[in-house]
Amino acid sequence: MPVDKRKLKGKEPLPLLEVRGVQTYYYTDFGVVKAVDGVSFSVRRGEKVAIIGESGAGKSQTGMSILRLIPSPPGRIVGGEIIYEGVDLLKLPEEEMREYRGVHIGVIFQEAAQALNPVYKVGTQIADAYRVHHDCTKEEAWEKAVEMLRKVQISNPEQRAQEYPHQFSGGMRQRAIIALAMVNSPNLLIADEPTTALDVTTEAKIIKLINDLAVKEDKALIFITHDLAVAAGLCDRFLIMYAGKIVENSSAMQLFSDPKHPYAQQLLEALIDVSKSEDEIMAIPGLPPDPYNRPKGCSFHPRCRKVKAICQEVEPEMITIEGDRQVACHYYTDYQAPKLKVVSSS
Repeated sequence: MPVDKRKLKGKEPLPLLEVRGVQTYYYTDFGVVKAVDGVSFSVRRGEKVAIIGESGAGKSQTGMSILRLIPSPPGRIVGGEIIYEGVDLLKLPEEEMREYRGVHIGVIFQEAAQALNPVYKVGTQIADAYRVHHDCTKEEAWEKAVEMLRKVQISNPEQRAQEYPHQFSGGMRQRAIIALAMVNSPNLLIADEPTTALDVTTEAKIIKLINDLAVKEDKALIFITHDLAVAAGLCDRFLIMYAGKIVENSSAMQLFSDPKHPYAQQLLEALIDVSKSEDEIMAIPGLPPDPYNRPKGCSFHPRCRKVKAICQEVEPEMITIEGDRQVACHYYTDYQAPKLKVVSSS
């Protein structure tokens, strides 16, 4: 069972989730892919954390590792700990882990069309997810499903609950997935590219809905995306991933005002801004590394403009700078945060 949520007097509350050195590998005929390679971070209650990176960086695999939804074979979580309210999820039997999915940790999948079963009514799918974890009648579960559709702002929810996924628009299907993820009121939501394939207007509405629900119900959120701009107005903290590793862990203000890792710097420079000319929008040179044959040392060094000799030989460790800010880069090995000037009041 989860530990007491309340903090001890005089002590900082424990994080809701702690990911410690998690390694998720895929064993294929072509070699081993280290999809998640020693990832560590924590999430506090009510905190909204973005995991940012290019395709193949390990973002979604990190989320699926937390939920223990890695397909095996060929994938396997080979190391680390995933501590949720004091319980290591990696040590739980599968039957107990199913109780954590949905009840404690909800997931909003990126492909709503695939996440919903096409042969069952939308209301039935939400009601069934509720009944699995609650002792209630079919009628009570159906009422809960209708209530959730109303909460995610689907008009005429009584009628819509009777419809099938193909009768919903893309935006409505995504709202239904959010209702499905939240029907059991989990403390942590994992949103994996939840606005993929949506138009810009619908995307903005879905992001606002996720934010409103997370804030109103004090949910922690892990928001997985490749789009810094989408996450900018939503998340408190950013984890920048590259080649299966977190290379920077910063608050939103720190990242957007002064990114530290060269990859984070170049991601920000690549953001499309109407105030910039085409020459000012800088694309990141090169391509992400081959997952079967990553370069020695820092995986980013072939694309880095600050590369040093050590970067090509030694993998950088994650170090802490400026309070709780972290970066994995040899450029900051001897970094010292600037000292605040003390102004005399006399």
